[in-house]
Amino acid sequence: MTHLRNMLQKAQWLSIVLGLSLVFTLSSCSSSGGDDDGGNNNNQGNTSEATVSDNNKKDVSTASAEGAKQAVTGSTLPTGISAESELNEALKDLAINVLEQVESLSNLPTGYSGTLTGDCGGSANYNAVINGQQVNRIEYDFNQYCSSSYTLDGNMTIYYTYSGNDISSYRIVYDNLTYSGPSYNETINMTITCNASYSCTYSSTTTGSDGRTYTVSDSSVTGNNSSGYNVSATVTDPDHGTITITATNITICDNGNIGSGEIEVTDSTGAVVLSITFPNCSEMVVTYDGVATTYNQ
Repeated sequence: MTHLRNMLQKAQWLSIVLGLSLVFTLSSCSSSGGDDDGGNNNNQGNTSEATVSDNNKKDVSTASAEGAKQAVTGSTLPTGISAESELNEALKDLAINVLEQVESLSNLPTGYSGTLTGDCGGSANYNAVINGQQVNRIEYDFNQYCSSSYTLDGNMTIYYTYSGNDISSYRIVYDNLTYSGPSYNETINMTITCNASYSCTYSSTTTGSDGRTYTVSDSSVTGNNSSGYNVSATVTDPDHGTITITATNITICDNGNIGSGEIEVTDSTGAVVLSITFPNCSEMVVTYDGVATTYNQ
């Protein structure tokens, strides 16, 4: 069971990965192959590269704006949580707790389940899925699990990919995981993938103002709401396909819409074919093929 001891020795790595996933300050990397399932980024709709046209420019513009907002939201939530936070320590301890219990078994079963009790109430049911001498994944079902001043409710799964007996990457999937504290209450659906160099990428979904569901991945966000956010991301429009957006100096209004700044859209041609500006918190001006059209956000 040397591989399990290696897991425990890599607790610091797990702490870093969980911390990165919680603050969402993630850089791009290539995802590794691995287990038999994993991730909440299926059913994205059309995942081919989109080609912008006069017929779909409104849809693509809405997807671009919603993707930019989702990227900004992901980069700034939850308020006050950092890699050193008590919540991150709680998640790290939960994973290590289960791994230590598996390590203590004389013979590894195909699965190992149990329940953990929160320090201040609630519980976390877990199931470790084991293949041979390796833990493929650990599934958590949090039921108002309380650790210090933080409460977790929902599901989280940690997937492990191996190179020989050593873990080569992690994938952490949040499925309607709600975490609450003194000043926030947030729910996330997101997949984080990190390699051995701590480089990570994330994929998340959001439902737009038009009722369609978008997937946002490979996102990078800098700035703040005072000076404006700069965003780059890949956005999958469920009907028209994948685009790349570059947003400059955008700000987020109290109603959740974009209030200023510009988004440029690159499609399958590899060129910027669409630009979107935001004159106020309710409208967007879309320029395609030299023609500007105003739409509601």
